[in-house]
Amino acid sequence: MEACRVIDLHHVIHLMSNKPELGLSHFDFAVMLRGWNPLASLLLPCIGKMHGVPLSESTADSRERVLGILMNLGRASLLRESAEMLRHGMAECTADVSTITFRMSERCSMDHFLDRIEADKLRNLEDAMPGENVFKETVRKTSVENLDERIRELVYPWRPNNNVTMTGYDAAPDIDLHFFALVAKNARDWIDEAGIHDDTVLGNITGKDLRAVVFLVMSFHLKHIHFVDVAKSAFPEINYAMSLTIWKPREELIRSVVAVTGMEETTAAAAIDMATIQSGQESYFEQEVTPMLPMLIKISENYLLAPVSSIFRNPFLGIRMIHEKFDKRATDNLRKHREDWMISELYNLFLGLRYLQMEGPTRLRYGRKTVTDIDAAVFDTLTGELALFQLKWQDFSSNDVAKQRSRARNFVEKVDAWAKGVQDWIAASGATSLLATLRLRPAKAMSQVRLFAIGRSAARFQSYGFEPQEKAVASATWRQFVRLRYQIGPADNVLRDLHDAIRKESTVPLELKPLRQEFVFKEHTIVFENLFNEYDDEGDAASRNLGWQHG
Repeated sequence: MEACRVIDLHHVIHLMSNKPELGLSHFDFAVMLRGWNPLASLLLPCIGKMHGVPLSESTADSRERVLGILMNLGRASLLRESAEMLRHGMAECTADVSTITFRMSERCSMDHFLDRIEADKLRNLEDAMPGENVFKETVRKTSVENLDERIRELVYPWRPNNNVTMTGYDAAPDIDLHFFALVAKNARDWIDEAGIHDDTVLGNITGKDLRAVVFLVMSFHLKHIHFVDVAKSAFPEINYAMSLTIWKPREELIRSVVAVTGMEETTAAAAIDMATIQSGQESYFEQEVTPMLPMLIKISENYLLAPVSSIFRNPFLGIRMIHEKFDKRATDNLRKHREDWMISELYNLFLGLRYLQMEGPTRLRYGRKTVTDIDAAVFDTLTGELALFQLKWQDFSSNDVAKQRSRARNFVEKVDAWAKGVQDWIAASGATSLLATLRLRPAKAMSQVRLFAIGRSAARFQSYGFEPQEKAVASATWRQFVRLRYQIGPADNVLRDLHDAIRKESTVPLELKPLRQEFVFKEHTIVFENLFNEYDDEGDAASRNLGWQHG
């Protein structure tokens, strides 16, 4: 409980406070988060056996001691990650008697960070687009005048015993609706990022059920942060850290979900349980280096701890990864809808009479022998150009370097083989046969074939040591492709411009400013010369700190 309080407190200070200097530095914050998984692996076997919740007061001293544990575990975890980078050629290292220095290898400066910032670039572009989308409109319609004043009328000191003062509050339906609206877009984007389709079967529920429940818990957490912040100003005597990290009776949370969504109680309970970590899942946290901040923890027989910091990272990724570890059918169930999902999203970018779209994936054959497959195809009737697509939905949400390199190699090798197969088939069979095979009947002859490979979350892998050999392919992440499609708009030659823009971005590295970091670990000083960096993207004054992984 105290570890969750520490992480919640520093998240709120770091990401929501107007005085972030009161918290940890960017580097120490990243190190603290890396300490969570190993700490969870040590503590999970011990929890869930009580019938109530401990009410020992959280103090500055108790939180400082727990922060020290998190920082030491985080440093150890960071050293293990750096050692893996070294083993796989992504980092270099020098060591003398008392100092160990890590630096990013030269190849990592090419493209290692580019795919990771595509979410921000697409979000910034969408926010700058004229007009209101459905999410902005909903937030506007549900806005509450004098929100803090309204909240001030609802909050009050709550004293569960004589030693502790926490925050209590009453509800107001219009304020609840406002917080629902504030998290709606993130809930939609994050479940897409995690690759959980609404129709995916997860245990006894569907992706749609999970989305609804996580969406509600996110809104509860965000509302709670805001209410506690107002209460802290109104009632200085409250224990802020204890008020942030609260607990709920499991049955009460299930009833709340049923009341808001109307879903069956058994479905709501199953979805709540899927978003809850508990004793027996410690092996996941022992093996996975990517910090997974849970939405709910089964802290005792009847109570769930609710770390609010879970809303600052994509909760669906952790839920999915834990589910995949403990349910052997999960990976196949998750893959079932992904290809059709990506094809549908892709074709939505090429609507109107100008474009012809292939119906369903198609195989290119020599007689009965399959050469390769085409996942999607778009024909531009104005220019006669044909775009052929290879769609890859690989999971790069883990920081495990060995897994990432394996998936990177798989992407590059399969895309190269696909491009060679397509080009050889066209050379042997001709453009007319290609259009017939794709079941496209344009009135205009085909003038050019352009090859695209789209990775759902990553597509540039020189940093991992894998460079594509087939130069005719433009490889992009999904968000990168969508962003460039928006930017190009209704151009004279859309497919050519898209292909050229993707190829150009693959050769322009991100300008990074190294942020040297160091700490003392046992008898050594550990130095990271350029594994943490700052960048200023396209004149954006808000530079960011990037760890070499997902930190």
